[in-house]
Amino acid sequence: MCQSDYGIEMATFWDLLYENRTIDIPFYVELAKKSFHPVLELGCGTGRVLIPIAKEDVSIIGRPFA
Repeated sequence: MCQSDYGIEMATFWDLLYENRTIDIPFYVELAKKSFHPVLELGCGTGRVLIPIAKEDVSIIGRPFA
């Protein structure tokens, strides 16, 4: 795979597969709250996990792989 294989298209596809999966979100939110800030989420895609963390007033930076 080349770097372009990890673009927004892949992130959108991933979100379609996992759009109804929310059971893991509380785990990541609590982990982020206990971490040093700002939190860096590598490979955040379209923000399925990043957005709920940010809504909890945690300083977070996202970096998609694209």
